[in-house]
Amino acid sequence: MYYNIHMIIFHRLKMCWQILTTGWCDCELWNLDHTISKNLLPRLKKFRKTTNGIPGGVTEKQWFRTLDKIIFAMDHMANDEWEYELIKAKNTRRLIATHKKIQEGCDLFGKYFQALWD
Repeated sequence: MYYNIHMIIFHRLKMCWQILTTGWCDCELWNLDHTISKNLLPRLKKFRKTTNGIPGGVTEKQWFRTLDKIIFAMDHMANDEWEYELIKAKNTRRLIATHKKIQEGCDLFGKYFQALWD
């Protein structure tokens, strides 16, 4: 008991120190995809509402559909409760379809990463 309390305090202090010195702590590395998605999601939603720029070769409608697919992927990666619900419900078909949509959004994010400017 004595050891556990001290270890918890030590780890909490270490996390606080890391946040103060680097702006983040090592605990965020455990699920880095989740951490990145969680931080990116509100920015992408705001970007979609305020963007005026459209990359070359796509129409405005295509660009907003692309942004919606990217946002869908980041939303599902940041909030993974949907996955547990589908697994619990044994809805394999929907689980696979959702994973494909997430992958599509991630692929589009990579493809259009340099177009995310206004």
